[in-house]
This record gives sequence, C-alpha cells and structure tokens, in this order.
Amino acid sequence: MTEKEIIDVVTAFKDGKPIQVSDRGLRGWVDIRRPAWDFCNLDYRVKSEPPTPQEIWVNTYSCGLGLDAYDTKYEADENATVSRIACKKFREVLD
Repeated sequence: MTEKEIIDVVTAFKDGKPIQVSDRGLRGWVDIRRPAWDFCNLDYRVKSEPPTPQEIWVNTYSCGLGLDAYDTKYEADENATVSRIACKKFREVLD
C-alpha cells in the first residue's frame, strides 16, 4: 500500500467507516472490527457501499406501457395523459 492509501484507510477507520483486510489477495477481503495495521503483510481498504438499485416510474395505458420513464412518481403524474390507467414503479434487481 502507498503512504496515501495507508493514511486514507486509517483516517476512514478513525471516522467510523467499516474496514476490510486481505492477506494480499490469497483469501479475498473480509470485514475487520479492530485492525492490527500490519501493512507489511496485509492490505486494508474501506468497505465499499453496496450499489443502490435504480428505480423508475412508468405510466401505463390501455395500449401498454408509456414510452418514457421518470425518476419520481411526481414526474410521472405530471406527464401523464388523461387516458393513463396506472403508474407503475420498477426497481432494478442487483445480483
């Protein structure tokens, strides 16, 4: 690890962020509550945040779904025509 990486990970730990440790890639990354800070034999990193699934709102009509997707229900409502049947929310599934 570089000096900057060491400073960044120790600072993040001090700020309460979750830390992970790796034995140089032999077994992957694992969570650690109290790091030993053995920078000669181990690598450390700030645990990455899980990705946030994307959500969209789509107006539905008797002929099917509308062509536009909206970030909020409010936007979908504002852009709906009088023939709208419903407003449906779609959420991305992350594996």
